[in-house]
Amino acid sequence: MSLSHAQALCPQASAVSVSHEEHIAIWEPALDALALHSPAVESEEIGTAYLDASGMEQMYGCLKTWSEQLHAEAQNVIHAPSRVGIAGNKFAALVAAHLTPDDPGYLNVTERDREFLSPLPVGWLPLPEETRRQLSVLGINTLGHFARLSATSVIEQFGPGCTVWHQWARGGDERPLRGRERKSVEASQEFDVPVDQFDILIGVGERLGEKLLPALTRAGLVVWRMEVELQLAEGATWVQTIALREPLSVPRLPLLLSELLSDWKTESAGVTELHLRLTGLKPAVGEQLDLFTYLERNVNLENALRRLATQHAPHTLFMARPAKPHATLLAERYLLVEYTHDALLAGR
Repeated sequence: MSLSHAQALCPQASAVSVSHEEHIAIWEPALDALALHSPAVESEEIGTAYLDASGMEQMYGCLKTWSEQLHAEAQNVIHAPSRVGIAGNKFAALVAAHLTPDDPGYLNVTERDREFLSPLPVGWLPLPEETRRQLSVLGINTLGHFARLSATSVIEQFGPGCTVWHQWARGGDERPLRGRERKSVEASQEFDVPVDQFDILIGVGERLGEKLLPALTRAGLVVWRMEVELQLAEGATWVQTIALREPLSVPRLPLLLSELLSDWKTESAGVTELHLRLTGLKPAVGEQLDLFTYLERNVNLENALRRLATQHAPHTLFMARPAKPHATLLAERYLLVEYTHDALLAGR
């Protein structure tokens, strides 16, 4: 609303100027957080987001649980009151959100959208001032009264531009929900005392990944790149990224984190903060099964090899690799290769 309108509604309020960039810096992380709970999120203006609720009832057990988690997620990110409205279309959901009390912070419209909207003031529609005046003169004060007019009457009396809002009043908002493309998700952990132990950093990264991945799975997304960023005690920043040959899964986190952090110099005074960033997000699609698909036992084998390699001297561990599969002599069909991370990756 305009500043003059806001001051008229709340004379005791003080106006604080905030740049558009500052708004974006707050709102974008909020949308990323909400996208962890829905396969599609759309935002046409800062402060308002539409989410696809299809299938969320089955995934969360009930819409009440989903609403509670959405409300808590928004509160946690933007640190301001938030409200969730659930209805069959965008307009009804927006109205429901505005009518929601602070406690519990969400409203699920259980009746038909038209029945829910019918007793509400017609002022909920974004009508021009002249149209509002005409409706008031005609005694049309509620959305239900406006909805009962015929489409022909609306066009003749108020012009063809009002037909869309007339449909909204009838519960017929047909605007599709167009989800935004998500680029990345991330989580971080600060340390009160600088950490210089490799295993501790891997454990923290694993816990952060275990927090992010289930939400991405619910949103129907898979991860193809992973990045670790370390804030060092001496003030420097260390970043390492890895591209994945298959979608990231929880069992693979320790191995991949070990590869990412293997180049970190332990001569550092320690790490004060660890950021785990998952990028390359793509919609999950069906995978073709083949003999080379990694199952959980393969991941466990890789982790075991990694631990053995750290405990024994070089040139101790070897892996068998196919050389000449159709050779007559069995000894010629395979080749022994010394175990290294590079050799392991080459054999995938």
